[in-house]
Amino acid sequence: MRPWRRDPTVLKNAAVLAAFFVVALFDVARAQEVTVTRGGLSLSGEVLGYDGRYLRLATEAGEVTLDYDGATCSGASCPDPDAFVPIIRVSGNPRLLSALAPPLVDAYGRQSGLIVEIEGASHRLVPPDGGTPVLVLDLVPTSGEEGAADLVANVSDLVLLDRSLDTAELDLARAAGLGDLSDGDLGRIIALDAVVPVVAPGQDVQQIRVDTLEAAISGRVRNWSALGGPSGPLSVLLPEAPFLPLPGEPYDVSVAPLDEVARRVADTPGMLGLVGFGDGGNARPLAISGPCGRPILASEETVKSGDYPLTRPIFLYRPARRLPEAGEDFLTWLRSREAQGVIRRAGFVDLTSERIGLDRQGERLAGAIASAGPEIGLGELQRMVRILSGHDRLTATFRFQDGATRLTPQSRSYLLQLARAIAEGLHDGDRLMLVGFSDGRGPAMVNRDLSRARAEAVRRDLLAALGGVLPEGVTVTTEAFGEALPIACDEVQSGQNLNRRVELWVARRGG
Repeated sequence: MRPWRRDPTVLKNAAVLAAFFVVALFDVARAQEVTVTRGGLSLSGEVLGYDGRYLRLATEAGEVTLDYDGATCSGASCPDPDAFVPIIRVSGNPRLLSALAPPLVDAYGRQSGLIVEIEGASHRLVPPDGGTPVLVLDLVPTSGEEGAADLVANVSDLVLLDRSLDTAELDLARAAGLGDLSDGDLGRIIALDAVVPVVAPGQDVQQIRVDTLEAAISGRVRNWSALGGPSGPLSVLLPEAPFLPLPGEPYDVSVAPLDEVARRVADTPGMLGLVGFGDGGNARPLAISGPCGRPILASEETVKSGDYPLTRPIFLYRPARRLPEAGEDFLTWLRSREAQGVIRRAGFVDLTSERIGLDRQGERLAGAIASAGPEIGLGELQRMVRILSGHDRLTATFRFQDGATRLTPQSRSYLLQLARAIAEGLHDGDRLMLVGFSDGRGPAMVNRDLSRARAEAVRRDLLAALGGVLPEGVTVTTEAFGEALPIACDEVQSGQNLNRRVELWVARRGG
């Protein structure tokens, strides 16, 4: 069995399927119509959803939402408010729905004083004394394309994916009336993961380049000498479908269940495997390197900052409509520190921002000195160290779509989290600094101007998210150092993307 990979025909088929369901639902509506009357207004159509207060109808004029409280309804499909049980269907990546979603639901239930009863794919949250469930979450594993199609077809209420929706999927969702799912409130990151190459503990290799990893997965590299080790046959073991998006197209490689990959790799000298962030077991992770730049191991710090090249954000998408109150409460709870702790214990990387002191960034500074060209002299490096002294870097890092100052979906989610933290008072009294960096292509002064423009763009977006005004006691300034502190190599596109960034720094109290 080959590992899962995205097939361009799948999205097309999923879109057709979604459109079929939308049409089919409306056809069924004509056979099972209800008529709702409230305050002199009478509407007929199929019940698309009911959240305990508001009813959604598919009418001939389109989808309509109305207040069901005090309304009269005739028809077999009329909801009964007294017997209403909020059911939320969550579709998406099977690994996430089995390893991440259940512990989150269980922790939310315990914190809310509810008992979680599991029956097949259904997780029922019921009061301690029994009775009607407060919330039912149905977890339905699908491929990413099928999950997105389920959302469009009104079959699912939420979709959990290990990637962002692509342009075609976003357009399809927008056309179906779900709203702009690229918006940070409708499509937000709830956790982070990473693709991590692992080997047996005794393997004489410490790092691997991304292009070499791609070549190994595609079958073009089959000897350890290409990785800098002694000559010997190299075999590759990948997780069974579906796994995180892989760096390269799988060719002729072995596969195994994800929970077996690390064990088999650890016991098999000469084998290279890929696992998720928390799935390494006794196998030894390899650092990711490039033709230049320092090797980077997957760690909470490097994954949170996005410095690790194979970081993979985990997205939760919802349509632009109301969910039942208990469902909204659950989504709000996912932002809490308690939920972030559950994410860590489940083997993923949480979104809690970490401080990284300048004294812990010796390798980065050494790399800056080693890679400095004739346009980045000692004076510029000294200026950078002088300004950053007395500050800590926060792991939230903002990166941009190719050739633009528009933030990536992951960075947009970080920006909204920062705005929320500022609004909730978590940065009261802080002096925050958005520090822009660039890749090394082009003149150094031009690059510094570009990095400053990006830092100022992030500040503008942050102010917009805060309603145009910073709370009293919080300051946000910008600074820029252009190409002075590269993370990766500019010779490859992925390295350029890592280097074009805006970092968030905070002054130490009393500093």
